[in-house]
Amino acid sequence: VYFCGHDHDMQHLKIDNVHYIIAGSGSETRPTSMIEGSVFAAAELGFFRARLFADRLEASWIGIDQAVLHAAIIPVG
Repeated sequence: VYFCGHDHDMQHLKIDNVHYIIAGSGSETRPTSMIEGSVFAAAELGFFRARLFADRLEASWIGIDQAVLHAAIIPVG
């Protein structure tokens, strides 16, 4: 898993079995769209929440209204 921000959008990409988690939309957004490897893409304000367990990462992209925009369970190991 690779975490990053500052793209002013929310994305979840999976390329070559690597999950790319982008959450950089805390203050401003820019247009985004689905591209090769996209699982989720949104030009929404919000934040990212992760819960790490021994066998999985539970990932949630959450909008400013506190609704879950996208959720994923990523196996660990």
